[in-house]
Amino acid sequence: MKIKGLSIAELNDCAKIVGVELDNIRTNGNYVQFKVNLIGETYRKYRHKRKVWAVCWHGFRDFIREVYKINSTARIVTMLACYEGKQHFEVTYPDTGYIDIGSICMPLLSKDACHCN
Repeated sequence: MKIKGLSIAELNDCAKIVGVELDNIRTNGNYVQFKVNLIGETYRKYRHKRKVWAVCWHGFRDFIREVYKINSTARIVTMLACYEGKQHFEVTYPDTGYIDIGSICMPLLSKDACHCN
């Protein structure tokens, strides 16, 4: 993920509020680029109790909402979408929940890959 419009300290504050941590933080021009991870040895379960060590779609949503509380015009680029400010994010992020992140044999929508919401 990369974000334009916030400092590393502000992004770390957003991560703490949501309960995730930022890893591999680096600057790339006007952007701060990083990976969002679960804290510690935490994992989440989905489908048949499979363990997944990754932040879910809802977790990314919550993190991005915290970012937009600080700067509503921040530009955010993820693997699934590019958001041009808070209003654009709120209108477009629900559609990313319908992206298939599963396999051909076992399709899985990103919004269904956890049991949190």
